[in-house]
Amino acid sequence: MSYTLVSGYINIETLETNNNNNMREQTFMIYKENGQKLINLPIKKIIFIDYRYIEQFQTNIYTKLISINFEDMEIYKYYKKVLERKMCVLSPNPNKDTALYHIIQIAKTEFIKKAIELESKSESESESESESESEEHSNIFAWIDFGICKMFSSDVEFQYLISNISKYITMDTIKHDMVKIPGCWKLNSSDINNDFTRVNWYFCGCFFIGYKNVLLEFEKQVKKELTYIIENENTLIFEVNIWFRLWRKQYILFDWYYGDHNSSIFVNLIN
Repeated sequence: MSYTLVSGYINIETLETNNNNNMREQTFMIYKENGQKLINLPIKKIIFIDYRYIEQFQTNIYTKLISINFEDMEIYKYYKKVLERKMCVLSPNPNKDTALYHIIQIAKTEFIKKAIELESKSESESESESESESEEHSNIFAWIDFGICKMFSSDVEFQYLISNISKYITMDTIKHDMVKIPGCWKLNSSDINNDFTRVNWYFCGCFFIGYKNVLLEFEKQVKKELTYIIENENTLIFEVNIWFRLWRKQYILFDWYYGDHNSSIFVNLIN
């Protein structure tokens, strides 16, 4: 079955004006190297790249590189609107976990939405073409972090495991009403007191996959929950904490499986 990998890269240092910029763990050159390895994979991809840096990446026949100005995205506009509140920010590492950092991570589902909309537009435009000329369109989309290559022990392992995701996807393995997603901790519905005090690694954050209908609902619920949290708690939290709240409230159904921040995410998916 056809699917599309979706990713994105935003250079946060071009948007932040505080003194944390020089403290980032990853430099642009590291992101460029790891991201290019993802781009090079012979897999259908839609990847959104900060318009200031898109010319520094090489594309191919498998990949649509889309220039993006993060300031034009819905979630950034909302962030700017509420910024004067001087919100609390859940920050185990204050030099990295800034308010804008959280917004960029939470934007993963909006990037998925944009990719689905692009695919739908492309599908509509090609309806008049003959079947042999038309591009194969996807009903399944997967988010993957742009710099995910760093989690693998070697480039060979990275290429093998990501390339084999397609062999896993069948009518039985991807449920129409659930987001398939890895997590480091076993899901625990009784954990209701830690949303604003720690990172809840019930989900890894770097990968999820599902049919476009449930992913569009996922994006809508993330935005709703983000608004609710800011209006009622005046706090910005990690995207994985928001996802856990959605699962706990049963707003989104997740098909959870175990994975840590390493190759086990994909080993456990395809095996």
